[in-house]
Amino acid sequence: MTIDCRTEEGITIGLIDALISISRVLVKRDLNATKQIKEALKDLINDEDLSAILNKAKLV
Repeated sequence: MTIDCRTEEGITIGLIDALISISRVLVKRDLNATKQIKEALKDLINDEDLSAILNKAKLV
């Protein structure tokens, strides 16, 4: 089945795939390198939108 990347569904799938791709690159980085990186990770943990997306993913 082919999904048109210009549709709402296609855009959503592309965004999810992008998050997965980013995670695959980010996991290999030194996330303890600097105080600024640690602060950015704290922001990530506290991000309400990311939390909502991950909670919705758990329902699938």
